[in-house]
Amino acid sequence: MNHRVVCFDVRLEKSDYVSEFWDEKRRSEFLFLPNIEWPLSVDPMTWPSVFYSTIFRDAKTLPYGKIAVDPQKDGGEYWRNLSEMRAYYQKNRPPELRGVFIAIQLFSERPLREDTVPYLISKNIQAALPLGHALPEEPPAGSEFLGYDIADASWISGLTNCGYPINEKRQLART
Repeated sequence: MNHRVVCFDVRLEKSDYVSEFWDEKRRSEFLFLPNIEWPLSVDPMTWPSVFYSTIFRDAKTLPYGKIAVDPQKDGGEYWRNLSEMRAYYQKNRPPELRGVFIAIQLFSERPLREDTVPYLISKNIQAALPLGHALPEEPPAGSEFLGYDIADASWISGLTNCGYPINEKRQLART
């Protein structure tokens, strides 16, 4: 199995969003196992970042972090550089904010040496996942592995952000 760090982030601490955002209704709709205490995911709609783009701040129903990132800075691709992210976090974080630093890695059977990973959308349409270059190229020493997620190229989790109907959840749980 090939793997590559694609970016870094600082995600919200459990106490800053879980009880409010992951209520019983949301858990039953979006989680295969609704009793999971703290859903972790690469999907920021599941496990929100402390950073938010000022473009999306008006979406009131979503949990957001406390550190604004200018759209010119983020472009959807910020934090490929861990040192740069740490410095921005330290400079802009409110004193009460306790984030969880993470490295997001892509695991694939395909080689991950190129800047993109091609994939098919349909028989006639091919796209590619941009990988960029993360610094460092490996998670820092002493990092703890949190688990796997299954997500598409836009970071939407197939495990925690799909809103499966009850009958489909039952069928998938059996497989």
